[in-house]
Amino acid sequence: MSKSRCTDVITCRLMVIVALIGSFDNNCNYCRAAQSVTATNYPPYVHQDQYFRSDGLRDGSSFAIQPPDDGNRTEVQRLLERTSNIVSKFLPFVTSADVHTQCYKHTAVYLTQLDDFQLWATKMFDASAKFIPTGWFDGSTYNLGNFDECVDVEVFKRDDYIQGQYCLVEIEINPIPHSKFRSRKHVFNESSWDTLQELAFDPNKSMRNRIYIAYCVPHTCNSGDVSKHMEGILRDIPRKKITTSIGTVKCQTNTALPWTWGDYTFLSIIGVSLVFIGMSTYYDLFTSMSSFEHFKFSEKSKKHLILQSFSLSKNVRKLLTFPKTSDNLECIHGLKFISMCFIIVGHRFMFSLGSPIMNTNFIEYFYSKLEAMVILNGPILVDTFFIISGFLACYLLLEHIQKNPKAFQIPLFYIHRYVRLTPVYAIVIGFYCTMFIKIGSGPLWNEKVGLEVERCHESWWTNILYINNYIKPQKLCMIQSWYIACDTHLFLTAPIIVSLLYHRPKIGNSVLALILAASIFTTFYVTYSGKLDAFLLVHIKTLRNPIANKTFRSLYIPTHTRATPYYVGMMTGLVRHKMKNTSYKINKYVVWSSWIVSIVLIFGTLFSAWWFYKPNYKYDAFVAALYGALYRITWAAGVSWTIIAVSTGNGGFIEPILCWKPVITLSRLTYCAFLCHGGLQLYTVGSIRTPFHASIYNLVWLSLGDITLSFLAAFCLTLLYESPIIGLEKIFFNQGNKSRYVNDITTKISNINVKPEKFKQMTAP
Repeated sequence: MSKSRCTDVITCRLMVIVALIGSFDNNCNYCRAAQSVTATNYPPYVHQDQYFRSDGLRDGSSFAIQPPDDGNRTEVQRLLERTSNIVSKFLPFVTSADVHTQCYKHTAVYLTQLDDFQLWATKMFDASAKFIPTGWFDGSTYNLGNFDECVDVEVFKRDDYIQGQYCLVEIEINPIPHSKFRSRKHVFNESSWDTLQELAFDPNKSMRNRIYIAYCVPHTCNSGDVSKHMEGILRDIPRKKITTSIGTVKCQTNTALPWTWGDYTFLSIIGVSLVFIGMSTYYDLFTSMSSFEHFKFSEKSKKHLILQSFSLSKNVRKLLTFPKTSDNLECIHGLKFISMCFIIVGHRFMFSLGSPIMNTNFIEYFYSKLEAMVILNGPILVDTFFIISGFLACYLLLEHIQKNPKAFQIPLFYIHRYVRLTPVYAIVIGFYCTMFIKIGSGPLWNEKVGLEVERCHESWWTNILYINNYIKPQKLCMIQSWYIACDTHLFLTAPIIVSLLYHRPKIGNSVLALILAASIFTTFYVTYSGKLDAFLLVHIKTLRNPIANKTFRSLYIPTHTRATPYYVGMMTGLVRHKMKNTSYKINKYVVWSSWIVSIVLIFGTLFSAWWFYKPNYKYDAFVAALYGALYRITWAAGVSWTIIAVSTGNGGFIEPILCWKPVITLSRLTYCAFLCHGGLQLYTVGSIRTPFHASIYNLVWLSLGDITLSFLAAFCLTLLYESPIIGLEKIFFNQGNKSRYVNDITTKISNINVKPEKFKQMTAP
């Protein structure tokens, strides 16, 4: 090979890139020199179909290269030129079809300045993706470029202002008509087109037929200009089965969002509350010193009680009190805390695996593992909260009706629940509707956070009324908020059923049994008639937008399909109440056999979900409906036995873990942690700049960070809003005998450490 020819393959490729850049401007002298490097300067790359011989490739044989002749070189040159022409079209130079537009004018300025290597133009080019994502066939479908480098570009040229605009283009490869998914291992010499299509049909695989490319273009070019430019490029590609789509939401500039009255109102509420809490804390600390006691208001005065309710020091002391009770229900704290941690971990997997990943083959392999069901069947852990809520509602109401049956006033319990749950819930929703969109940025910020904020703007009122799992479920604000609505609906039935259980035991038992049976049948019918999955299968495609999933909307979030564990919990509360009144002692053989059955039920329910994730699983509506109706019963039975066993002193080594004092404190924060953890995780996926590399270590690391930050945020929310509101509720609702009776129940629940807040913690995480 002569000296004028490239002597190194890498050098050749670099010169080709320069030549491709130069093809857009003939005034680039260095680029013209690079273009003089023709395909004849290349080492003899050859086309597989014409110049490679495959002898028994499927048996592991290798390709043999045919010696190239002059005809072969001409063909290679032609193929290289055609390939370079296609690749060069993907370079980030977007122009408008109309030469009189600002987009056309600014693109011309951009190209001219890029030819002179001006810094701003070079940054725009540098920030753009140059071709399809690397690792495409391993599932890396995002080439995100450099978001910050693009949107930070600002320049004035000849009285013109040019700003960098980041656009994320979605290119979709249309499925082949009438093709069907074949579950098989792909081989080396098959068509890549066929492979892409087959992967699009496998629910456990990430779709490779949608790729995303980032372009940095002048801000005067709109999404339509970019879309038409891409359509023109893709029109010339063989097979002509590729289309492109881009929405305005996927184009972003570094433009500050306008402030609204809602933003000012929300910040004003936060500011006023912080000032008042600071004053109350100062008053509490100041008057606690003996030399300043004379400044203290009367301890029974409303002024003193209100200031005490907002005092940080007093609320911290409340969180750290651990009175012992005769009911031995402290184990509930451990169940709540552990379940909350697993829910946070599950949501971390959901958010991370539904965002850009550079190695989706790791996740696809993960679906075939039995042990992966701990995460993939994680949604069953939410049932633990339903069980606890039903148990506490039934057990504690029975205890107090027994002491004062005439003072049981059902409407008061509804009012107390709403007052205690709603204020801190409203604060979080207010943050979603106002400040959330303004605190971050990123390639997917509008797609992830912006979409969530848009949903909250449309349906926030359904959250406040606790009907968001039925009204506008496709616009669900805060994806985890469906649980609060479900639990509220179920709580509405609890006092009525408990009243029947106490005053009309036979009727009450029959009603509870019938409601439980009805909930099981309803789940079966909804699943069978709608041909839904047995439970929410967290496939990769589902994780990208769970709300769009039919099973999520029709089976996972409605109250009538989630009621089973709640009523099992109520039955457990009834059993525990009767055991206490009769001083019943469980035989040790019954204890051991029940623990064995309970462990089998819990782990059997958890890992049996693997059957529905198998690659060769064939859907059967009856089997799915039967499993979906019964597997919540088996999980609830196992958890219910754990509550009864530990509360009666038969918990063994599990009891100290569930009743550990630090766990008790953290469990008191679970409601606020439940409210805020989704926003923290949504922020991380919305602000990513590069695809995430999935690994067990990375996911565990992120999950531990989520748990820590969620409980820190919950600690702040509890001290600033939840505890003060509960204090105010006690002051203003403790005016008459009826309300005093309700507060007696509050005191009882405080004594059992469920939380120093009554029915809020009876029915929420």
